[in-house]
Amino acid sequence: MKPDPLLPAPHARLLSNGRYFTFITAAGTGQSRRHGHVVNRWHGDQVEDAQGQFIYLRDLDTGTLWSAAMQPVKCGSTSYQSSDLPGSFRITSESNGIRSQLDIAVSPNDDLEVRRLQLTNLTKRPRRIEVTSFIEAVLTWQGADIGHPAFSKLFVQTSREGNTLFAERRPRGADETWPCLFHSLAGATAQSWETDRLRFLGRGRTAADPRACEAEALSGSIGNVLDPCLSLRTAIQLVAEGEAVLGFVTGIADSKEQAASLSMKYGETNSIDHVLNEAVEAEENLRLEHGLDDRTASRFQSLAAAMHYGHRSLVPPPQELDPSVAPPVPRDRPTMVLCDGWSAASTQEALKARRYWGTKGFYTNFVVFDDSSQTPEGHDDRVFTLSPSVLDERGTSLLYAIATLVVKGALPEINNNHAPGAPPAVAKVECGDSGFSDEKLRFFNGYGGFSEDGHEYVIRLPHDGERPPMPWINVVANEQAGFLVSESGAGCTWTRNSQANRLTPWSNEPASDPHGEAFYLRDEANGEVWSPLPGPVPAACDHEVRHGLGATRFRSACNGIEQDTV
Repeated sequence: MKPDPLLPAPHARLLSNGRYFTFITAAGTGQSRRHGHVVNRWHGDQVEDAQGQFIYLRDLDTGTLWSAAMQPVKCGSTSYQSSDLPGSFRITSESNGIRSQLDIAVSPNDDLEVRRLQLTNLTKRPRRIEVTSFIEAVLTWQGADIGHPAFSKLFVQTSREGNTLFAERRPRGADETWPCLFHSLAGATAQSWETDRLRFLGRGRTAADPRACEAEALSGSIGNVLDPCLSLRTAIQLVAEGEAVLGFVTGIADSKEQAASLSMKYGETNSIDHVLNEAVEAEENLRLEHGLDDRTASRFQSLAAAMHYGHRSLVPPPQELDPSVAPPVPRDRPTMVLCDGWSAASTQEALKARRYWGTKGFYTNFVVFDDSSQTPEGHDDRVFTLSPSVLDERGTSLLYAIATLVVKGALPEINNNHAPGAPPAVAKVECGDSGFSDEKLRFFNGYGGFSEDGHEYVIRLPHDGERPPMPWINVVANEQAGFLVSESGAGCTWTRNSQANRLTPWSNEPASDPHGEAFYLRDEANGEVWSPLPGPVPAACDHEVRHGLGATRFRSACNGIEQDTV
């Protein structure tokens, strides 16, 4: 099968030294980890793709904010392109009269990655540019973070020494030991820092418009933060048509002492340059060892990127499924299914790709349909041979449904998107009259209070005002089903069990409070789009939220329309 992708897969690369792994995309998103310990949060969202390690740039004279990569700010760039050498990745963009070149590589010798940022002033006047890094620190296994992120965050403790921030996970038992995550600045002095994600983003905001990038300095919070991040800030002076270079180093060490030693070792930009050169040489040697030319290695990398995002064009369309005939293949890894037998050229090529991916930390199940039902010797226990005569149509359909890649014929060719574009701007809806009632609230605290009859809690959200410090949630349920909804309109619906049987997603993420359920209104005359709730696309109007027993009501008025949503 040689599918034609519905959309180009992102240009992305797997970088690794065999212990520390980085997945980086053309948009600047992706994830890093050492063995099973994850550095930053990333879920491979095909639609938003807004998680990774980010660098913000701000013109201190105009206040204009953008990012070194397309994500997270998503501002339009005059020029944008991604490229790669063996062992390294480059993102180049031009925005607001500044050219930025971001080079990423993993050290062949130490368990860390470097990000070298070169800024060039394209104008004939001096520029003052503020540079701010941002990482959502995880330091646990991916499954633990996805399963209960709010609980996982509680055990991370942060500290600082000079230009370096550290994150350590407090053990929950005497038999637990955890490594130390560190993030440091090279070639400049960190003028301020932040390790509290809620402080950095601000309530109701995302990484696209963090409150921290409106402040002159980061808050400097460290310690037992409830939602950890690692952020360093510096400012650089660029003369007319001048340039400057600095670097960020992120890694995991067995102890804080080792982490501090590594941050000192890579404290200057010449050490960053050395890593970039060494990474290219190490990757060239690896490809030679695996018998891969550059074109083949690039094809394998592109296919791995599409598999990371679960590109549905890599598998057949879903059929009706019968879970009672599940094939004996574990579900804890991506699964490749080869349909043409062990002797097929595509199977042998896929096996070569799998070995190469393994050196990059991308581990897969490998399933081959072969009449012999026998797996050749020398393979690991994640290689399976299934006979088409034994696995009936129902079992095959279920195997295809859990697969990440199904190959019939040649391996697919992937079209890479080297220049992801910013999404189109949404027209803002003009402000209407206040949606607040004249009712006087009891025990009003600045955000809300009880209704006069005491049956509802009323929250008033001015369009230009502050959100409550944490989500204000109403839980409505009976024995069979239920839902919860916050003051922003974000919520989740479930049946029988709120954790095991969710019908819509729930992030349990108080800062941005993302929406898994939403309503949208569109004015067909002018194309304006908004939500009748305070999110996810709020109109520039006031909202009143009334949490009561068994229901929540949202009231607002905008664009000449009164809105009452229950």
